[in-house]
Amino acid sequence: MTITKLDNLGKPSHKLIIRDSYAILTEKLSKLCESFGITEQKSVFPHNFVNTNNLSYIGKTPDFSYYSDIDINTYFYLKKQDWCLKEECIKYLKLDLITLYKVIITANKRSHSDFKIDITDGLTISSLAMKLFLRDHYKNNIPYIVDKRIYYDIKQAYFGGKTEVLNPFGENRLPTFKGKVKK
Repeated sequence: MTITKLDNLGKPSHKLIIRDSYAILTEKLSKLCESFGITEQKSVFPHNFVNTNNLSYIGKTPDFSYYSDIDINTYFYLKKQDWCLKEECIKYLKLDLITLYKVIITANKRSHSDFKIDITDGLTISSLAMKLFLRDHYKNNIPYIVDKRIYYDIKQAYFGGKTEVLNPFGENRLPTFKGKVKK
């Protein structure tokens, strides 16, 4: 997503590009923190508790059932009498952003030191892999296939025919093939 700020004359003056980190770092944030050795850990939050009727909630910590991916011991450690939804939400979001930022910085440093590539050079992990392949392994050599049999084997594997499952002839009936089979 791109957000462009216009100046007084209506011309673009600043551009902000927002990308989803999940397209490159495809694990849960808590697992990424662990993998990259980030000391701060993503916190827990009762996502299932929040609704339009209780946005100003202050009281006991919401019940254990409102949390996901949390064990009962962690819940009892977090439990308190003066739990404020707004404060806990802000604390959770700040820590979420801080840990994600640290993961991205660490991942980018490792990517740069190991592969000499910046993770912002691609939108997905696949595009980064393709850039690495083209840069390091593909030497602009297009192999020539001089044997027709090899060419047709490769072509047949690449253009192998239909692969969808389709039974357009009603319940429990297999379609019949009418035509010649090429050998």
